[in-house]
Amino acid sequence: MFFSHQIENLKTDLWKPESLQLDPELAFWITMAERYGRTVLELGTGTGRIAEALSKAGCSVTGMEASSTLIWEARKRGQRHEPMADWVQGDIRKFNLGRRYELVLMPHNAISHFLDEHSLEDCLASVRSHLAEGGRFIVDAFCPTLDWLTREDGVKRPVLEYQDQNWKGRVAISQSRNFNRIHRTSTVRTFFRFPGRDEELIEEAESRLYFQGELSSMLQNHGFTVEAEYSDYGLATPQLDSPRQLLVCSPY
Repeated sequence: MFFSHQIENLKTDLWKPESLQLDPELAFWITMAERYGRTVLELGTGTGRIAEALSKAGCSVTGMEASSTLIWEARKRGQRHEPMADWVQGDIRKFNLGRRYELVLMPHNAISHFLDEHSLEDCLASVRSHLAEGGRFIVDAFCPTLDWLTREDGVKRPVLEYQDQNWKGRVAISQSRNFNRIHRTSTVRTFFRFPGRDEELIEEAESRLYFQGELSSMLQNHGFTVEAEYSDYGLATPQLDSPRQLLVCSPY
């Protein structure tokens, strides 16, 4: 049996720049900051990759994360760069940081992890109270495609492999999912296989699914106007079967 903190320790390696190529994503967020404002709050900052890139681009950034392991990694990495972001460990569902921001980001499908309406309402209310006048809220969320919806439940599929210096070999990651069609939620099991270890580490997470148009309507019902929508980090217009939805919103 493996504990969740062990998996989080391993994920800090997975989420480093040498493990994943993030240039298009980082370029997108820098473009958004240049367009809408350079005081930035990132909700669900993880190990701080986006916050770090925005800080290097001249933004004043606060990164907020619930996981103590991930926020520790963010602080450690941030010490190597100037200017540094501010790091806050806390629950992104309900928070009060005592300041306002021109731009609030919610990347990495974080909004889909609110499974109940109260958590979602609390988070969006907190976002509104932290936006400066004329500020923007940008959400990055997964959008189920026809291919995803027709996959067989419980079948493991490879996600990626990368060379890990700590484990001295290739780390392989695969996933399976179970789709609850009634509640429109997905339970994803992620399998981490490491060199020299027979047993896989397994992480399970449940998320809410937002189909195309549904997330926009939900945000509008909770006090936001959707000003722009993109289907990828290159600012492409939404397509019928796009797996990503990037929404730029302002409070009304």
